[in-house]
Amino acid sequence: QMLAGGARWAVEQGWGEETDLERIEEHGQMRDARPACVSAHARERQRDEMGTLGSGNHYLEVQRVAQLFDSDAAAVFGLRENDVVLGIHCGSRGLGHQIGTEFLREMVVAAPSHGLTLPDRELACAPIRSDLGRDYLGAMRAAINCALANRQILTHFVRKVFAELLPQASLPVLYDVSHNTCK
Repeated sequence: QMLAGGARWAVEQGWGEETDLERIEEHGQMRDARPACVSAHARERQRDEMGTLGSGNHYLEVQRVAQLFDSDAAAVFGLRENDVVLGIHCGSRGLGHQIGTEFLREMVVAAPSHGLTLPDRELACAPIRSDLGRDYLGAMRAAINCALANRQILTHFVRKVFAELLPQASLPVLYDVSHNTCK
């Protein structure tokens, strides 16, 4: 259900607020996800990772608004100088990478049957209207939903910590967008 529902699913489970979805890309749910196209191995790799940050370039940062460069835009987000904000950068916690790895192998093998000559294995592809192309796009959308749900769950946990330490703090979602995706 999480692979189909994304952040919307997370909010329905109690991890977040309905208003969060207004500021999340695709309103928190990438449509036309195809969870059935996600392998058991990819699911297993990700299973215990929800609500975790990861490593590498993933981070959760407490930041201070030091200077406003566009007061009108800042006002729309309710931001003022010296406000504390949080930045969360993480994704599907291995699921998207595993999906990409698996489909890359399939696409390399299938390329000649589609009349494709690939100059490099890392540039593998399939026609978008082929079964393989549709399956890949559907699985990738499921990975996007996983990333959206993961960030929503992290947002929920951060709010809980801030509520204990700074009960007067308000932590609305300003915006949430994914990366390494295709639409």
